[in-house]
Amino acid sequence: MTQGKKFWLYNGPGVGLYNEGVIVFPMYTFERTDKDHKTSVLVYSKDHGKTWLLSNEVGDYNVEPQIASLTRGRIMANMRRQHGQEYRQVAITSDLGKTWSELLMIQP
Repeated sequence: MTQGKKFWLYNGPGVGLYNEGVIVFPMYTFERTDKDHKTSVLVYSKDHGKTWLLSNEVGDYNVEPQIASLTRGRIMANMRRQHGQEYRQVAITSDLGKTWSELLMIQP
């Protein structure tokens, strides 16, 4: 890690998708704070990759998001929860991550 950096963006292990004319990739952020916060986001382009936007965070302390297209342009994100808590977080967005549904916690 480079000293002085406080924010990183990592690609998720999954693949992107093309959702109603928009290129979307799952990623997660790392922000150096007192608790080193990690959370999942979407990175998307509405102009065939010329410019990219970052969604709002979904969940908390999760990484390795996978995404899937649902009907009516919705996207489901499925993320691995960290810090020894053995469950996954799942949420749905219909506006490219501006807002997210309530999180569903899935135990193994």
